[in-house]
Amino acid sequence: MIFVLMLVRLVVLAAFGALHWYAWRRLVRDTMPRGSLQRRAGSVVFVAGPLLTGGTLVAERPWVPFLLEQILAWPGYLWMVVFLYLLLTLLAGEAVRPLLRRWLARRDAGAAAKERARRSIRPPVAGRPGESGAQRGEELAAVGPRRSLAVAHGGSGTAGDTPEPVAVAEHRRAPASAPSLPGPSGLSRRLFVSRVVGGTATAVAVGTVGYGTASVLRGPQVKRLTIPLAKLPRSAHGFRIAVVATSTWARFRAAVSPSGSSTPSTRPSPT
Repeated sequence: MIFVLMLVRLVVLAAFGALHWYAWRRLVRDTMPRGSLQRRAGSVVFVAGPLLTGGTLVAERPWVPFLLEQILAWPGYLWMVVFLYLLLTLLAGEAVRPLLRRWLARRDAGAAAKERARRSIRPPVAGRPGESGAQRGEELAAVGPRRSLAVAHGGSGTAGDTPEPVAVAEHRRAPASAPSLPGPSGLSRRLFVSRVVGGTATAVAVGTVGYGTASVLRGPQVKRLTIPLAKLPRSAHGFRIAVVATSTWARFRAAVSPSGSSTPSTRPSPT
């Protein structure tokens, strides 16, 4: 029996570590450059977080000092909830990753086709009146009908045919431009998708836990209901019953504080 219990604990610890490694890979390794300060800080968070959670669970033992339990409770439980929301959002993002990559690939293919079509259309070379072909960026080619040249007055030259020079526009090649990339700063498609999914998962997890923590720190909400009961004796008129949905005695005492108007007529136990 002890062997089975130890085996179950090892399996739970291995699964806990594997899930943290998966979250670290998606949020830190796939989104941050190697050796950067951000990557080191993210790695420290993913190492300290599970250690604090484990320390919080161990600190619930009766032999652990209460002060140590108070110190470890807030960061340990907060990381546990943040990691849970991170894991759920990342698993949902696995279905979005291929769709986002396919959409980016189609967008880049369309942009490349438009760029090729734009380059294939070359406007004619325009010149000013009185400007030669060489000044307009044109080259001279020997084309056109042949003309006979004769040397008069007994010259020693011979008759021959020479082509007439005609100016022909030179086709200049457009400078090659870099291929379009999905990110605004030249990121690869895989890195861009990883950062979008990772940033969204982090924002959802931190925002949800932050909102819940703020609502806890504001204190419990008291909702007063007056329930008329038939055949209630006069001695029970104004009898107050407190139903507190909490697991901590501190929040229960805050809800039914003797100094306030929510003091119950009896001393109920927290549920």
